[in-house]
Amino acid sequence: MKIWRMAGPAALLLVAPAPLWAAEGSVLSINVGLAIWTWVLFLLTLGVLSWKAFPAIAKGLETRQSKIQAAIDSAREDRAEARRLLDEHQRQLDQARREAKEILQQGREAGERLREEILAQTRKDNEEMLQRARRDLEREKGDMLESVRREAVDLSLAAAERLFEVLDEPSSFRTKEESKLSVLDVILRKDLHPELYGDYHHVVNINYYRPRGDNKEGWDNIDLVGWLGYPMQLKINFLCRDSILAAPIVADVALFLDLAQRAGMSGIQEWLSFYFKSPMHAPGLYPEHDLFIQLMKLKNTLRYMRGEELITHLGREYYD
Repeated sequence: MKIWRMAGPAALLLVAPAPLWAAEGSVLSINVGLAIWTWVLFLLTLGVLSWKAFPAIAKGLETRQSKIQAAIDSAREDRAEARRLLDEHQRQLDQARREAKEILQQGREAGERLREEILAQTRKDNEEMLQRARRDLEREKGDMLESVRREAVDLSLAAAERLFEVLDEPSSFRTKEESKLSVLDVILRKDLHPELYGDYHHVVNINYYRPRGDNKEGWDNIDLVGWLGYPMQLKINFLCRDSILAAPIVADVALFLDLAQRAGMSGIQEWLSFYFKSPMHAPGLYPEHDLFIQLMKLKNTLRYMRGEELITHLGREYYD
């Protein structure tokens, strides 16, 4: 229709009188007959084209447009599908990351629990091993001490029997007598108390009676002055077995001497005078025979080794 509307004005111009265009014989002059046939041919050609060509061209353009539109729609659908797939992939990726993070966290927690269980089991095993070692040590220590005690008893029995046999000899008896007499001199200290002990008399007599063996019987007769100067006597009859008395003392002395050696102490161990009738002492010092002072020296030495406060008889310590 657009073509026919454009052809109408052009045909009017072609059929218009010549003076409207130009003078006759000029370049712009119009041949009416030629113009009519030209228009006839033009219209025929236009009609043929409108009948055959234009519908095909229009149909091709519509088909092409449909294909392009279909391609655009398909592209949009593909883009939407790609977007959906991308979102799905991102969702799956996020899900995989969360699951991986959870797996790692669960792995860490499981590893930590396993570590704590292993540590707890190790501590338990170590404690059990330590307890077994302590029990074994205590048992071995007890067995060793029992063995030492038995050996000490046997040695003490043998030594005591041998001692009493030796005391039968005059020279050995004289040594024993002098040691017993010297102890009394140190205890009484007649140089400090001449009015009490300036003229005391002390006699020691030891006899070995073979049928008794290690059994010992002692008679002590002590003369003393009572109230108003009245003379009195204290008599003690002591029946014992020297080896039984000496065995625990020997065991204690052996243990304390071992302790002193491990503590780096050397020389005369005067703090053990509690266990000896005639204790050794450093030059220039007198031997201490007061049993209570000897015991206090023993306790204080052990306290010193342990880093504890010494007993000084001040304040509450007096009642320890």
